[in-house]
Amino acid sequence: MITYLLKRYLHKSILLQRILGLFLTFKVKPANCEEDRVIFTKTPFAKKEFTFDLKLVVSDKIKGNARIIRLIDFKNNEIYQWKTKCPPLNKCIRSLYRNISPYKARYFDVGAFFYGIKKEHSAHMNITGTYICVTCGFYIQIIDVLGIKSRIFPGNYLDQVWMYCDTSSFSSDGQYCYTVRWTLEDQIGIIDNHCTDINCQILKVKLDNLEYEVLGNVKYTDCIHQICCSPDEKHLVITSFKQDLYLPYPRQSIYLNPKGYQKSHEKGIKPGKILTFDIMTKEYWYTSIPNPVPAHIEFDPKLPNVFYLSTHNMKTYQSTLFLEGNGAIYKLRIDQYATYITGCYQDGEFYRITQPEVFEYDKKTYIAVTNTPDKLDIIDCEKMDLKKRIIVSKSPGLNFSRLGSALAPESKNIYFSSNASEHGRYILLGSYGGFKLYDMDTEQLIDLKSILPQNTTLGLGHPRKKGS
Repeated sequence: MITYLLKRYLHKSILLQRILGLFLTFKVKPANCEEDRVIFTKTPFAKKEFTFDLKLVVSDKIKGNARIIRLIDFKNNEIYQWKTKCPPLNKCIRSLYRNISPYKARYFDVGAFFYGIKKEHSAHMNITGTYICVTCGFYIQIIDVLGIKSRIFPGNYLDQVWMYCDTSSFSSDGQYCYTVRWTLEDQIGIIDNHCTDINCQILKVKLDNLEYEVLGNVKYTDCIHQICCSPDEKHLVITSFKQDLYLPYPRQSIYLNPKGYQKSHEKGIKPGKILTFDIMTKEYWYTSIPNPVPAHIEFDPKLPNVFYLSTHNMKTYQSTLFLEGNGAIYKLRIDQYATYITGCYQDGEFYRITQPEVFEYDKKTYIAVTNTPDKLDIIDCEKMDLKKRIIVSKSPGLNFSRLGSALAPESKNIYFSSNASEHGRYILLGSYGGFKLYDMDTEQLIDLKSILPQNTTLGLGHPRKKGS
């Protein structure tokens, strides 16, 4: 509620923006990170003869000016924790005001433009376990695990404002990360409807010294959600978090104007497009997708030119998430400077708002994806059909009767992530309330809530296992 009120009044008043910049001038030195290690309770099923081999990277809420990243090692019952300081808030606000002040006050968005307290979408650790990357909107925080220190990319992020995609991608050797960025000026061009596509840079950043190469300049839209590198490092696939309605929602609350929201629902959300970039030739091309593509990309573990795109018909508006239709998972193939849709999974009960996991189990490839509000779906990648659907919790149901769309329910028992163990037998599901483990062999759910310290939470964003 406080954030909402700040957004509402700061958008209207440049004077309030100036006052805020003057008052928030305390200094915080950007310091190296601290590392800690915790041994947690042995699992209640440790005597059974199997290996639950999974290392999960989770990001916790920023406490004060600190960012906390944890690596939960479920095999060895250990938690490694890194605590870093965010960039100095006073310098961020001064840079913010300097770059935003030439434009209208409505460009000032508390959630997006506060460099110092921007919440990351997710934290990622490379396959060698030597670096962690956290994208925070206007910079990337890189943790050197061996040196126990934190650095910010780019070093001049306060001087020239670039906006970075929510999720970066590592090279196969773990020594580089790929990311996409675009300027604040181009972002404002989108806001003012001066353009629909903007100029984006695709970067390859060397993690040990932060030197970078601009691989190419591409035309794409803003709000880029993810860049993903193919296993053979031949292609990059890029998706956007755009959620454009044909008829925008009313400015009033849904409780004051439900019919207006229903009309917006009936018009629907505009479909999206993805961008594929050839790393060697620098060529790029677009592929139209029938759904909006605030999506996650997962490459096939056996076929480096095949990937799965999980889309969802949703719209975030005034801190509320509306489910505007069923989600879908598309199977695509990259071939000779074109990307083709070769399959699709979708059904009337599939409402996906989270990340999927592509994994191998018993010599077959599957997708594990949580299905709002209370299900886990296992999808056969060859046939792109549903293998099994598991009820994992008791959560509030979806109500479409009033608006045509539905509000995404909020509950600590809704599971937002799925990560498979090394051999694919176990699927780890995460929620704000804790973890559950699904056993593909026995088809049983095991609650892991009791084995972790109380202060270990999933935080916000998408927890990902090491190397992904």
